[in-house]
Amino acid sequence: MGLCSRMSLWCNRDEQREVIVRNQGHSISFYFVAAALLGAATFVVACSSSKKEAPKKSVALETKSNSVGIDMVKIPAGSFMMAGCEVVGCPKDDPFAKVDESLNCTSSRTDCKGFKDEVAHKVTLTGAFYLSKTEVTQKQYYAVMGSRPSTFESEELGYRSENNPVERVSWFDAIKFANALSKKEGLPACYDERNLSSLQAKLGLKSTKGNVIGGKTVYACKGYRLPTEAEWEYAARAGTKGARYGKLDDIAWYGGNSGEKTHPVGKKKPNAFGLYDMLGNVDEWCHDRYWHYPTHSENDGSYTGTPQTNPEGPKGRWGHRNLSNHFARVTRGGSWRSTPRYVRAAPRGNNRFPSFGDSFTGFRLARSAP
Repeated sequence: MGLCSRMSLWCNRDEQREVIVRNQGHSISFYFVAAALLGAATFVVACSSSKKEAPKKSVALETKSNSVGIDMVKIPAGSFMMAGCEVVGCPKDDPFAKVDESLNCTSSRTDCKGFKDEVAHKVTLTGAFYLSKTEVTQKQYYAVMGSRPSTFESEELGYRSENNPVERVSWFDAIKFANALSKKEGLPACYDERNLSSLQAKLGLKSTKGNVIGGKTVYACKGYRLPTEAEWEYAARAGTKGARYGKLDDIAWYGGNSGEKTHPVGKKKPNAFGLYDMLGNVDEWCHDRYWHYPTHSENDGSYTGTPQTNPEGPKGRWGHRNLSNHFARVTRGGSWRSTPRYVRAAPRGNNRFPSFGDSFTGFRLARSAP
């Protein structure tokens, strides 16, 4: 253990850790430039709309620190275009060139996971909300729950891991944390945590675990909760419209620079709202159940996203607000193991069941503003 005392919460532990194996994908970008020298005109042959989006200036937003040191940034109400099939990596010709990953342009390769999965649509959020400036850290999680579930702790990393994001937490773990912190601060709980008894299960009753109990909608609850998918993307974009809010290596820990591990929060550049690690480091649980975005058919047979106001997840056969544990929850942002195409504002993690936790998934908190 060296100089590190075993009495310290964040020192190394003699405990077997899971071995993480991953296959890292590769993103190839291309650039083609035709230039005439000695005063002749210079031509840049690239794909259309390849101008880099002007960076958004930081906005001075109200920030409050809560009882366990989580800084909550007040995000203003507003409207934005959610999702959409972004294309990155233009212009193209050199397979070894490292280009500006924040470019948003048209080329032969799209970064959409599927047509129905990222249909662009207008979303309006009518109320301001608070969102934690960083992902919830291991220290903050321990302060509320008294447990340390993460894979990447001090022994694995070789340094004190208290400021690394907590991971290996399920969706149910995240809502329990939110409820416990709400109770600690005298706020209403937003989620039902009850499990079915064996008798109830035998009688065929459906679980209410995870349902919203703090208001008519999740937006009405005044306690801590997970951000809705719409709130997450609105906050991540912070007024930008491209694939990302900055150059990939400047803003995110991902498969190309992470060293296959998490990193302390807040070490990369923030977005214009002052939020850190909205992309990369760990995937982040959202409130919503996963399903395709609502669409409607146009006269030409194409499909267009239906405008939404305060969306909180898809309707299901058990009702709009029932978040039965038979359905996957959305994760957002990509993680330390993701390839660049998944470290964007629009991609949606859709294969995560609420009882499942892993070494690349964590969360950040939200609260509706009074």
